[in-house]
Amino acid sequence: MAEGSPSPELDLHFLECPICLERLRQPKSLPCLHCFCQECLRTYITKELSGKMASATSFPCPVCRRITQTVNQAEAKDKWAEQFPTNAVIEDLIKLKEHSSEPLYCKPCQTKGDLTNPAKFWCKIMNLNFCETCKVQHHDVLHNECDILDITRYDSRKTKKKQSVPKCDKHDEKLIWYCEDHKRLGCNICMIKDHRRCDEVTTAMEYLQKLKAGSQLEEMEMALKKGVQAMTSLVKDFDEQLKTMVQKQEIALQSIKELRQSVEEQLNKLQKDVTDKLITLFKEEKGNLEASSRQCERLMNNMVNTMKSSVTAAEENDTFDAIVLYQRGQAEVESCKALVMEMNKSFTSVSINHHVVPRLVTLGDEAMGKIVIERQRRCFPGDLDYLPVPLLERRVKETGKFNVKTPSDKSNCAIRGVVHLPNEQIVLSDHNNKKLK
Repeated sequence: MAEGSPSPELDLHFLECPICLERLRQPKSLPCLHCFCQECLRTYITKELSGKMASATSFPCPVCRRITQTVNQAEAKDKWAEQFPTNAVIEDLIKLKEHSSEPLYCKPCQTKGDLTNPAKFWCKIMNLNFCETCKVQHHDVLHNECDILDITRYDSRKTKKKQSVPKCDKHDEKLIWYCEDHKRLGCNICMIKDHRRCDEVTTAMEYLQKLKAGSQLEEMEMALKKGVQAMTSLVKDFDEQLKTMVQKQEIALQSIKELRQSVEEQLNKLQKDVTDKLITLFKEEKGNLEASSRQCERLMNNMVNTMKSSVTAAEENDTFDAIVLYQRGQAEVESCKALVMEMNKSFTSVSINHHVVPRLVTLGDEAMGKIVIERQRRCFPGDLDYLPVPLLERRVKETGKFNVKTPSDKSNCAIRGVVHLPNEQIVLSDHNNKKLK
């Protein structure tokens, strides 16, 4: 590696689970070589194959949607994720990343004084980093069979030494076979136990040569490029849709704000109208009450003066003044009776109330309610004996029973007696409830 080039860093994208977007834990590889956390994959399978899909025997990959077959379908679906091989290379890279948060430098070079020479390889067994020169001169001389990773390639699907072959996570044997029927790598034991009845089983090397001899790799590369272009277009389209949604949201928020202002203006106008009406009606009713009060007060004052003057004139034997005052007093009494009778016709209590329309949906003329004047009939104050009371408004009270003997009927009749209440008369009735004169 050229001196002064940036130090290699592990690409965290390859160490993240596509489902939870966090660091992979117990990474499980599907036949399509996409890797997921074992727990994330278990949760995905159980949810994907629930309801109407409960009887399914396969599931689509969460990333590429390729239909994936499990090894043992007889097991419960929450156990299927455990059947897939653990990606040992990903585990090693994660351990390497966890052990070193600093840039990776060659350990032998550091012992020689070159502290910043970037490392290119990592030996899993020795847990040391090597540059390309130190790997050949030092590591490979004594540790020819070690599993060593090229940490600058970020390719989790290949070991970085030809002699090193990944091992099966179930049987700890080298993965040297490939089953085309199940699209899976396997060791000798896997082939004997799970794939002995499969038709297309070859060594991994033979299958790779077959891919190289044909056009599958080129076709896959072209398909991947097209897929990348399609995903890029979709991501761009989604970004544009998101921008449009943000713009629409801002427009909608502004529209809501303007509508609120318009509603407030309309409510303010309605409030002013109903308030003005309340004040107008209050002033009108107040004026009527004050006018009636003043009229009664003037008549009362005149009657008081006439009463005092007539008493004085009578005591002093002032014939002329006594007669004049007597006549004036009679006129004032008649005026008082007439005024009382006139007021009695419309003697009510006035209540100005604010009524609100329940469950108002639209803003109309009554959105702020309306002012309603309620009038209730009420009794005249004081003891006004000369005020005639209509018969329908009179009240009677039964006080007891007594016997009355009439000329037309020598027998005794049970008569109900009724006392006379103020401004009312006695009513007698016989046992047949007939009124008696």
